[in-house]
Amino acid sequence: MFVDDLGYNDVSYNGATEIKTPNIDRLAEEGVVFSNGYVVHPFCGPSRAGTKGMVLPTEEKTMAAYLDEAGYRTGIVGKWQLGAAPTFHPLNRGFNYF
Repeated sequence: MFVDDLGYNDVSYNGATEIKTPNIDRLAEEGVVFSNGYVVHPFCGPSRAGTKGMVLPTEEKTMAAYLDEAGYRTGIVGKWQLGAAPTFHPLNRGFNYF
């Protein structure tokens, strides 16, 4: 799970009250809690590009393509900003949902 600009106290199970995060809360209740997070860059654009592997040439597989081959379902919700041409569209870069 890669979430842009999400802080420790931005999820309900850590005390947030303004925004409800029931699905993340459910994961935490079931024992899936991530206490550390790492990104490739402190700014959102380069961080998304590095994590998603979109800096790769289009003939190279992305992280999403490898995860799809391993049986995972991948998706992106929100802004893309990593190319508007059809070859750069997330559904053409290994993601199952956009």
